[in-house]
Amino acid sequence: MGMIPKSTIDEIYDAARIEEVVGDYVHLKKRGANYLGLCPFHNEKTPSFIVSPAKGIYKCFGCSAGGNAVSFVMDLEHISYPEALKQLAKKYQIQIEEEEVSPEQKQRLNKRENLYLLNEFAENYFRKQLNTQQGQLVAQPYIKDRKISTQSVETFKIGFLANIKDGFTKHALNNGYSKELLEETGLSIFRDGHGFDRYRDRLIFPIHSLSGRTIGFGARIFKNDKKLAKYVNSPESDVYHKSKILYGILQAKKSIVKQDYCILVEGYTDVVALHQAGIENVVASSGTALTKDQVRLIKRFTDNLTVIFDGDNAGIKASIRGIDIILEFGLNVNVLLLPEGEDPDSFSKGKTEDELKGYIKSHSQNFVDFKIDLFKREGDQSIVEKTKWLRSIIKSISKVPDPLKRTVFIQDAAPKLEFDEKVLFNELDNQIKQKFDEDKKEEEREVKRKAREQGLLLESGIQPQDLPRETLPLDVEIDRKKTSNLLFSIEFQILRILLHYHVEPMQIEIESEDENIEPTYVATTVLEFIHHELESEEFNFTEKIHQDIYEETIRLWAENPNTDLLPQLLRSENIYHVKYITHVIHEKYQLANWEKKEIFVVDEKEKLERIINQLLWRFQLELARLKIKEIETQLKQTELPTESRLVLLEKYTQYLSLTQELQSNLGREV
Repeated sequence: MGMIPKSTIDEIYDAARIEEVVGDYVHLKKRGANYLGLCPFHNEKTPSFIVSPAKGIYKCFGCSAGGNAVSFVMDLEHISYPEALKQLAKKYQIQIEEEEVSPEQKQRLNKRENLYLLNEFAENYFRKQLNTQQGQLVAQPYIKDRKISTQSVETFKIGFLANIKDGFTKHALNNGYSKELLEETGLSIFRDGHGFDRYRDRLIFPIHSLSGRTIGFGARIFKNDKKLAKYVNSPESDVYHKSKILYGILQAKKSIVKQDYCILVEGYTDVVALHQAGIENVVASSGTALTKDQVRLIKRFTDNLTVIFDGDNAGIKASIRGIDIILEFGLNVNVLLLPEGEDPDSFSKGKTEDELKGYIKSHSQNFVDFKIDLFKREGDQSIVEKTKWLRSIIKSISKVPDPLKRTVFIQDAAPKLEFDEKVLFNELDNQIKQKFDEDKKEEEREVKRKAREQGLLLESGIQPQDLPRETLPLDVEIDRKKTSNLLFSIEFQILRILLHYHVEPMQIEIESEDENIEPTYVATTVLEFIHHELESEEFNFTEKIHQDIYEETIRLWAENPNTDLLPQLLRSENIYHVKYITHVIHEKYQLANWEKKEIFVVDEKEKLERIINQLLWRFQLELARLKIKEIETQLKQTELPTESRLVLLEKYTQYLSLTQELQSNLGREV
């Protein structure tokens, strides 16, 4: 566990409410005792992601992802167990006593964590530069001129870097950060052995992840110089992927969830200006073309989106492609085109929050009306141009997943486009078929790509189990070939019963050899009974993870008898076990039985003793059958010594006798 003491880990687990942790990344809706949302680990349109505050776990029934608060942060942020604990400790203001990290220790830390540390180090440096002499001469007047408030500077952690060739680079190197890290983050450029500050003489906007980590920067020049790029952005790195993040999402997510509505703009200053004006549910694509990952990020928090375009036709044509991506994800999208020459930053100046909200509401259009108006403003009304625009509009409608919505859009668009509905519906059918064919081809290409990758892996002689543990996926995915195997399924259900009901009391009937003496009953628990039955027959689970979790459960039981062990099991350092346990206890399963030739669903708790007996009998029967097959194989060996053969025959007889007894217990059901 490194330097984090067990008492602190327990404090973190006690404080970390799963619904709050997950709620930082996913829009959750209350459903009885649990919460429901769209899974952040795979693309889904219908929520199948459940968060259980009572158990402190999450579970997705779409992709089988599951675990506790720590594993959730690990998987979503792609960080280690200690890093996830530290992140949660920071969220819940829990002090972790650690030694000061020396330059030598920094080099030994995980590279990804080093990148975060360097970005946070740079952010603090840039912020302090605002109060230097150069900051007061250059940056402060610019901030004042752009009407960026002191509160906004603090909220968005805006900074500055003076026009000095290597001021920051030298400072970072002197504090133990390597040239390689400075290059990867893009903070410095090295040529001929000399380092240069990449963002010098610029106002700097830090870019944050959903959890608040600093992952990159956008740096703006103070004067419009056509020879220089207006913005310089961080390059791709292990922690910064521009296609997967939205600027301002950290500051906007709570407002987006509260209002169930998001506004998308283009630039950093647009976000700051609208936020400052009271519109806090706003994010930016930061000058990049909108991507599926960015839309997926918005959809985690809301289904309602308004895209604001600058009053610049050249910019609109480049950005309008993003609307189709938004529609594919089932979002309700409106579009607002600002007056010519305006952007959200300039347009918001001098306007109140109510005036801005009123304007956005009254001037926003659905995407069909927006495209029609854009076509009419183009001026070229030729048949060729009109046909091109018509296909573009129908193509956008075809992206809408809801068939009813598609129908309404076509019916609404037909009179505006001066076209017969039937013609538009025919074109819509063609577009949907074309998309279906394209998706099918893409799926086939993906299958071939994965097959090639697997082939290369096997050709190299490397098996998945031989890979280093940290490179293996953490997601628990039950092998469906195994679940069709009777023995695996029985083990899985015994483990499920054990985890669910281990503290439940049981009355075990003990019959006397004397028929005249009434049987006696002994009070025990589900766990004690299952443990006794497995140990007395010396049977182990055949699946390693089942046996490992079973042994861990027994160990905890020995330390804390008659205690609910599930919370402790779900706090294990072995995150793979945590995920598997989550899958087991949330498996969609109902035990069925047959009586009087009628199938009925068993109420587990009412008939727990009978269910456990049946599972254990079936388990022992399958294991005994395996033993019999093993012995039969051994007996076929011609060179087997007589003594060994006699021992095997004795065991063979014992297992045959056991199978007959178990079959008798199970009766007609076997």
